Amino acid sequence: MTFYQRHIPQWLAISISIISLMAPPSIEKALSAAPQQTAKLQLPHNRIINSVKRAGMRPAIVEYVLDYYQRNFDRIENRRYITIIDYSKHSSEQRMLIIDTQTGQVGSYLTAHGKNSDPDNDGRATIFSNEPGSKTTSLGFYLASETYVGRHGLSLRLDGLETSNDNARKRAIVIHGAAYVSNKANRAGRSWGCPAIPAELAQTVINKLKGGSLLFAYHPSFYAKLTRSPDSDS
Repeated sequence: MTFYQRHIPQWLAISISIISLMAPPSIEKALSAAPQQTAKLQLPHNRIINSVKRAGMRPAIVEYVLDYYQRNFDRIENRRYITIIDYSKHSSEQRMLIIDTQTGQVGSYLTAHGKNSDPDNDGRATIFSNEPGSKTTSLGFYLASETYVGRHGLSLRLDGLETSNDNARKRAIVIHGAAYVSNKANRAGRSWGCPAIPAELAQTVINKLKGGSLLFAYHPSFYAKLTRSPDSDS
C-alpha cells in the first residue's frame, strides 16, 4: 500500500472536521430550529367536536376547518381562536362560533349577513358574492387582521383567502359592533356584507380574534360536500 493510499482518508477526515468546526453558528441554529417552525398545535379535538355539536353545528364543517387550520398552520399568526359562521342558520340564531383551540371551549354569537344576501329580509342568507358594491356576504376562509376605529367604533379588518372572498379588504368587509344585531325583530339586522356582531360584545370578540386568527364563512350552497345532519359524527 502506498503512502497516499494509507494517509489520504485520514487527511480527508481531518479536513471534514475542520470545515464543520468553521461552519457559521447561525446554520446550526437554523437547522435545530427548523422542526419547531413546522410543528402543529395539538388540538383538544374531541372536546372541540363535542362543544360545537352542543352548539348545533355540523361536525363535518368543523373537521373541514380544523384540517385547513393544520395544513396552513404557518400562515396563521393568532392560533388561539378559530371562528366559524354557519350562514345556513337563521340570523336569530347564534351562528358565529369562536373556538378556543387551547381549551376546546366554544362561544356562540349573533352575527349579521349582507343586505343583498337576504333580499326578502326574512333572516335567511341565500345570495353570496365577492363583487365590490354588492352588499352581500362572501363565503370562505379569512384571516382576521388589524384593528382600527371607524364609524362603528373598534373594528377588525378581514383578508379573504379564496377567490370567493379575496375582495374583502377592498370592499371594507370587517367585524364591527352594531346595535341592529339583536333579536328585537326576531332576526338580526342586515349589514353591507360585514359579519357585524352585537355592539356590547365587539371589543371582547375583536380583541380575541385580531392579529391573524382564522375565520370561515359557510353555506351549504357553496360547500355542499359538508352538508350533513347536525347529529352526524363526521
